[in-house]
Amino acid sequence: MTVCQRRNTRQRQVVLEELRAENCHPTAAQLYDRVRQRLPRISLGTIYRNLDILEETGQCVRLCGSASAEARFDGRIEPHLHHQCRACGRVRDLETMLPVLDDMIGRNVEDHRVDSFTLIFHGVCAGCRS
Repeated sequence: MTVCQRRNTRQRQVVLEELRAENCHPTAAQLYDRVRQRLPRISLGTIYRNLDILEETGQCVRLCGSASAEARFDGRIEPHLHHQCRACGRVRDLETMLPVLDDMIGRNVEDHRVDSFTLIFHGVCAGCRS
């Protein structure tokens, strides 16, 4: 079955709804805890499978964690920037855009076509600094 032929299951729809419900960029385990409140019999493996499908079909973005951190997932698929706090680990969307990055979409860079980007700035968030 190709990606475009996948049927949208109730489980996948709930995973996507919970992923898009808040701007918290959850890990699969955090998303599992949230989805279980609506679908108590869902397994963590089902969460991972559905996140893989949602990523393949362009409905979510996987934000790779550092060597010691799990990947986080973002239901906001339009290009945007992120900030990950080195103190608390939270990932937040940044509304500031860098025009040079937007200009890269649809272009070839070193013979590679650019369709999207994921950029994470690292530092300390405002909450942890105060």
